[in-house]
Amino acid sequence: MQKHNAEERSHPIAESLHGEVSYCSCCKQYQLKFKNIGIPFSKKGLESFKSVLEQSYLNLALEQNHNPTLKIRCANMMLSFKLEEADEILELIKQAQIETVRAELEYLYQLPES
Repeated sequence: MQKHNAEERSHPIAESLHGEVSYCSCCKQYQLKFKNIGIPFSKKGLESFKSVLEQSYLNLALEQNHNPTLKIRCANMMLSFKLEEADEILELIKQAQIETVRAELEYLYQLPES
């Protein structure tokens, strides 16, 4: 079986100043890259990470803290984000989800070529 180069098959579906979410059509994996981290996710994994990030964000936003930092355990790592970073990551994931749905609908409703 021939291996593929994930970088060649992967393409960005959402981008921001500090990161991107890319998708590899070969292995059906998403890659969240933000500043100095890169984490692969399945579709469900990315949705779960977004939910955890949103919940942690809401909990932290309710606290009266002068230097709020989100701490999240993911893939046997402890990740730490400032609120602005969490905002950017959440926006990236939302954009990626919209692009994924758009691509799925486009594929589903494409007309046969004549």
